[in-house]
Amino acid sequence: DIWLRRCAAAILLLTAASFVWSVVDTDSSPQPAYFSTLTRAWELGVGALLALAVAEVKGIPVRVRAIATWVGLAAILWAGVRYGDSTPFPGYHAALPVLGSALVLGGGIGAPAGGVAFLLDRRPMRFVGDISYSVYLWHWPLLILPAAYLGRPLAAYESLLVLVCAIGLAWLSYRWVEGPLRQGGTVPHKNSRALAMWPTATAAVMVAVVGLGAYAAPSTAAPAPPRDEAPAQLMASVKQAAASARAGAGLPDALTPTLTDLFGDITEPAPGCSASTAAQCFLGDATSTHTIAAWGDSHVGMWMRPLAELAAVKHYRIILFGKASCIPVDQQLFYKGKAYPQCDQFRSWALGQIRALKPERIIISGYVAQDFMDTSTGKRIPSMTGDTVSSKGSTLFRQAAERTLKQLVAIAPDVSVISDVTVLKESASTCLGSRTATRATCSVPLNIVVTDRNASWRAAAAAVGAHYVDVIPYLCDGQICPIVVGSTIVYRDQTHVTETYARALKPILARQLRLS
Repeated sequence: DIWLRRCAAAILLLTAASFVWSVVDTDSSPQPAYFSTLTRAWELGVGALLALAVAEVKGIPVRVRAIATWVGLAAILWAGVRYGDSTPFPGYHAALPVLGSALVLGGGIGAPAGGVAFLLDRRPMRFVGDISYSVYLWHWPLLILPAAYLGRPLAAYESLLVLVCAIGLAWLSYRWVEGPLRQGGTVPHKNSRALAMWPTATAAVMVAVVGLGAYAAPSTAAPAPPRDEAPAQLMASVKQAAASARAGAGLPDALTPTLTDLFGDITEPAPGCSASTAAQCFLGDATSTHTIAAWGDSHVGMWMRPLAELAAVKHYRIILFGKASCIPVDQQLFYKGKAYPQCDQFRSWALGQIRALKPERIIISGYVAQDFMDTSTGKRIPSMTGDTVSSKGSTLFRQAAERTLKQLVAIAPDVSVISDVTVLKESASTCLGSRTATRATCSVPLNIVVTDRNASWRAAAAAVGAHYVDVIPYLCDGQICPIVVGSTIVYRDQTHVTETYARALKPILARQLRLS
């Protein structure tokens, strides 16, 4: 049928485009890519193409289809066992389980003898398959909400109990809601008991949303943004927050930003500016001929709002050169379980662009608590060995930092390094969202890798005549780093400062960068 062929061609084009974008976006913006419809559409497209090709698939020899189902199942199992937290996803890694699923489904058409139907077409397996989507919907809130209420991770037996509850609830919702809707679009009279479940489920969701919203934002009146404090006053506020943490004091009733706004409280690069190798991204006074080059990863990006405001007043334009997790030191990184050659390529490009630009000032920063790659052996060099800083990683960082800064001071008369910030044990929202959260539970020791590498950056800067900007005294008291200072949340996640707190540090940045 010509209409079906045209439809298949259109779906094929859209699927290919979505897959390409998934690979590109996962590399540059992994977190948004994970949730994006555009990066996931190709997965549905594969299923749609398979549905349109049922007749053609039936023409494939039975033996080939049977083998395809086992190959597909092996691909799914391989992905389930081998993929972990460090696997970039979706990207091209998603192709293995998606195509594996397509092989299982397509090869299973007609249930060829010798295929995986021997295993999967069993009553227990069919039951799991039937309720799988309902389990998917139920398991996450059941895992998250009890842990948040208890203020600690669930024990193994508690997680098992949650799983059993999820399966029970999944069966109920499948039996009384999903099943009737799938079968006829309406609820038959004999299943009228399901009518009681719909408003009950809706009411439960509404109560949870309203309750959690009230818990996350106990005050309807949002406190005013933090005022510009003198450096000594802000340092005193940090010390007071650390002292309150040691005393186990409670958290303020109202926080700035609110927990519901916390994740978005960070300066993000403009579209096309992150990892850009084409367009130049201007901040501050874009019409000025006096230029500051800002180079690094998201840890230089998180300071861009106060820096742009300061630059505008002093009539500087800032040109940002940024790539995710690509610290500006001359050493190959080990990122997400493998080498990170894209960072090496970006670093070379950015350095060439800055050299051609001949800026009056250069500001760099980056996430220092990263592992390196031993280019001679292809093995990872960890930032820590057990509970101590890796001496080899520390030496490599110091040497790499000095090599990079030597190149930069040859380009510009004024080069500054902004120190990195500490690393939290968990996301700030996770800690602050706990029912048992206090200033003590939401404070962490100063990270020893960050301390070591900040010291290396300071020494490298002194050795080549660059300037070191130390922001740690305005985040920690030397030992403890509170997540909340006054009523302001300092961290947006585990490693980034909120835009609100970054702007509170504007007077410190102005003074230390000589932009006041």
